[in-house]
Amino acid sequence: QLSAHLSADCPLQPVDCLFMAQGCTVRPRRQSLQQHLSDSAVEHSRLSTERLQALTTEMMGRIDALSKWNAELELTLQLMESSRRCAPA
Repeated sequence: QLSAHLSADCPLQPVDCLFMAQGCTVRPRRQSLQQHLSDSAVEHSRLSTERLQALTTEMMGRIDALSKWNAELELTLQLMESSRRCAPA
């Protein structure tokens, strides 16, 4: 019962901020979470924006790499088709 109380109900138990994935390291007590979210809205917005920019940059890099790989595969396919047409029957 104590374990269940601490993990789900205890107002004094430290909890992760809802913006932990964006980089917030604050672990307020459960009873203070809403106040933390309210007080830190600007900081959470900044963290979210930075995280979104980083993910966008990462995804653009992956898209670029995949586009280059796709172009190479298309060229390889064209060369294979060309050599197949030129091969003696």
